[in-house]
Amino acid sequence: SLAGNARTLCGLTQQQELECWGFTEKNYFKEISLGDDFYCGLSFKGTRAFCGSAKKSNDNYLTHPWNTTVQFPWVSKEEFIQVSSGEFAVCGITGENANNTYCPFNKKTPLFAEKFKFKKVNLPNSSLKIAVGDSHICAIQKDNGQIYCSGSNTFGQLGIGSFRSTKYAVEFKPIINPLKIQFKDLALSGRTTCGLSVTNEVYCFGSNEFGEMGSTLIAS
Repeated sequence: SLAGNARTLCGLTQQQELECWGFTEKNYFKEISLGDDFYCGLSFKGTRAFCGSAKKSNDNYLTHPWNTTVQFPWVSKEEFIQVSSGEFAVCGITGENANNTYCPFNKKTPLFAEKFKFKKVNLPNSSLKIAVGDSHICAIQKDNGQIYCSGSNTFGQLGIGSFRSTKYAVEFKPIINPLKIQFKDLALSGRTTCGLSVTNEVYCFGSNEFGEMGSTLIAS
C-alpha cells in the first residue's frame, strides 16, 4: 500500500512496517543531534526527545539525506531542553533545578531498545550544557560554569591532569582549571575537547595531532 501528498510518500511493507520519505518531520523539531548510527531530536516545544536509527536507511543517505527513512520509534519519558548524541551514547539535560543531567543506563542495553532508559548522572549541580563525543562526555555546570568530563582519556581529552580514563557516562571528573574560568558552551570530537568561556575565549585540551586545537604546534 502507498500513500502520499505534496511533501511525503509513505508505504506499508510486506512486514506491515510503515516507512516514509521526504519532509515528514519538517518543522516538528527545534534541535537535532546525530550519533554514529542514530539520531535524536527535541520536539518543537522542547519537551520529549525523539530518537531513531539510520541503520535501515538507504546506502546513499549521506549524499541524499531526504532519501532516508524518517522514523522515530523511541520517545523519552523525560522532558529535555537539550540532547547530544555521540558514537555510543545519547545524553540530555532537563529543566529541573537539580540533578538535571541524564545519560544511558548502561552500555549493555542497546540504544532505544525496549528496555532502554536514561539515568541521572551524579554531578555536583545541574548542567547548563552537555556534549557527547566518540568516547567521552563533558558537561558544564550551571552554577559556576565549570566543566566535568567522563569516559576515555587516552589523549587527555578529559582535562583532568592525567591520562586515566573514567567509567563512561557514570564517573564525571572536573577539569583542571586553576583560574576558575567559567564556560558557557563546549564541543567534543573523538580525541579533543574545546570550551567557550563567558568572555568568548576558546580553550582546548586533548589531541592536537592534526591541529584541531587551532595551534601551530602539532602535538598531543
